[in-house]
Amino acid sequence: LCMPQYVLHNINWQNKANTRWVWFQHQSFQHHTADQNHGGIFVLSPDSSTDGVNSFFPPGFVSLVSAKFEYLLDIPGDICVLSTSLGGVIGVRYERGILCKVPLRPLKIYSRGLTSGTGPKLLVEYWSNNNPTGQADASQEIGFHQIGRDGETRKQGYAIPVVPGIDHSYKISLQTSNGVIPEDWVVEFSDS
Repeated sequence: LCMPQYVLHNINWQNKANTRWVWFQHQSFQHHTADQNHGGIFVLSPDSSTDGVNSFFPPGFVSLVSAKFEYLLDIPGDICVLSTSLGGVIGVRYERGILCKVPLRPLKIYSRGLTSGTGPKLLVEYWSNNNPTGQADASQEIGFHQIGRDGETRKQGYAIPVVPGIDHSYKISLQTSNGVIPEDWVVEFSDS
């Protein structure tokens, strides 16, 4: 699924131009609209400096994703912001994406047996504590993603950026009558 993670390790970024440094794909090359072509996750490695000097990111920021993942903006503590909130030049440079002060990682769910017309949305809910009850602090519906034509591909499912850690909770459910993710689907996540 289309959610690559680009880990930038000890880079010395020399591009100081006030032009776009990143491009998140906005057009679809599929024969349907069940696609999620929003680029990937850009993140600094843990050993990299966050001072902004010769860094790919502005000072204090360590990750970047497409603005399509709006739930990140609702996480308490302002850990993620729209790049446009830091000024026009920064907004253009990071293609109006979401910059975060914490690392992000991809969570991928590989589904089976769905088509571009039958794939339900995925509900992502985030709580800033380890008690996922009551109303979530942040949530978003994520659309089904399929690479290729109906009946000709098994590349399908969901991909979302998440904040790794133990001080908060996520709940992932399908927007179906029971919300349950089938046992024969594969969930892939790595926090490193």
